[in-house]
Formats: sequence, C-alpha cells, structure tokens
Amino acid sequence: RSAGRGHPDDGFVFFEQPFHVPDPLELREELAFALDDVLSTRILPRLPRPAVVNLIRSPGYVPTKYLSELECRVLDALSDVYGVGVVSHERRVDVSRTGCERAFEYAVVG
Repeated sequence: RSAGRGHPDDGFVFFEQPFHVPDPLELREELAFALDDVLSTRILPRLPRPAVVNLIRSPGYVPTKYLSELECRVLDALSDVYGVGVVSHERRVDVSRTGCERAFEYAVVG
C-alpha cells in the first residue's frame, strides 16, 4: 500500500496482514451475513451438534476494538443454534475483556 492509504489500524496492528479492516458498520453487516444468514441458518443446522468448539482470541489478527463484537457475536450464534452451556478457558484468559451481553457460564480448565 502506498503511504496515507488504508485503515488507521494498519500501521499498528496489521503491519504485514494483507486483508481488509472494515469500519464498524461494515463489520456488523459482514457479521450479520456470515453468522446469521449463512452459518446459523444454512450450515450449522445441517451438521451434528459438536461436543467441543474452539474459539481463539487473537488481538494480533483482529483489531482490539473489534474483538468484543466478534467474540460475542460468534458465541451468540453458537448459543442460538446449539445452546452453549459453558465457555471453558485457560486461567490466563480474561473472560471479562469482551463483556458479552448474553450471560454465559465460564469455567477454568487446566
């Protein structure tokens, strides 16, 4: 990219990442399509209920300001389809960091 172009986060978080960083409204629209229109209604209902789903929080890959919305929307989608009961995590994970509105039960493992 040439100087002065791109998203403000590019130089700080995404130095070598070649993907698009959406603005907040665009992110919400992309999540609604990917999670609500495709994953939750077309893909997940056709699959057997999984025993375990891994979510990986990666602030080096996702801008920190979008981490909460992404993580909470994915947990919401999984809960809507499968009824998520407990979100297990390692002790080093700060589960309150994203502050999801929906109340999930959290359990420390390992």
